[in-house]
Amino acid sequence: MTEAEHLSDMDINAYVDGELDAQELAQIEIWLADHPLDAARVHAYKLQRLQLHMLYDLPKDMPLPPGVREALADSGVRRWLPGWRQIAAGVMLLAIGGAGGFWGNNVGQLQADPSNQFVNRAINAYAVYAYEGARPVEISANDETDYVTWLSDRLGQPIRTPDLTPAGFELIGGRLVNDRGEPAALLMYENDSGGRVTLYVRRSSGVLGTSFKTLAQQHKTAIYWSDRALDYALAGEMKENELKIIKKTISQAIEARAST
Repeated sequence: MTEAEHLSDMDINAYVDGELDAQELAQIEIWLADHPLDAARVHAYKLQRLQLHMLYDLPKDMPLPPGVREALADSGVRRWLPGWRQIAAGVMLLAIGGAGGFWGNNVGQLQADPSNQFVNRAINAYAVYAYEGARPVEISANDETDYVTWLSDRLGQPIRTPDLTPAGFELIGGRLVNDRGEPAALLMYENDSGGRVTLYVRRSSGVLGTSFKTLAQQHKTAIYWSDRALDYALAGEMKENELKIIKKTISQAIEARAST
């Protein structure tokens, strides 16, 4: 790791690709804990890697949904997505497009609606980290008190880690992620069969209501809502009714802790 104000692209690539030894890995993670902008860059690199993997896993003869080619050919898009980044953009457009018929007017609504943008960032964070084998979290649940304090300081709002054992999930840890330039917390839970869900938490933006909404995308489902102080998005690769049970447990746990 080089001495600088920010991590180099080489350091980040080595971290994301799992090429660091134990000492170098520890140095990078200590650095990331105190440098949220670099933590956000790591998150972006992981997302780009996942998107490229998704692209090359697609059948070669799969047609692009209507409008994707036109969107990527637009001169405005090309200016801010030079070269290979258009590939990652194409994958993101495919992910947003989903099954036939969703494209068209719904994409414009998705881009314009801040709540949809929020839940999509939460689903992306789940997709990036929930499948990580070695380092799915920055700080393990063994250090829960310390990292909850640290994440609360970063968000500028006290956060709580809901107990999801009644729903069959144990907290394994958390990390700091980037939410459009603002810090957000990503808490990760795992059940006995290795299935994972994430709870994405940010300081309330005022655009989400207290009534929950759902979004299904690419075999993943998210439920999102606000308690006026914080915005939440629960994401997992499971059916909506299964996720609703976990959401109910979260709400009960948060209310119970708030009353103590």
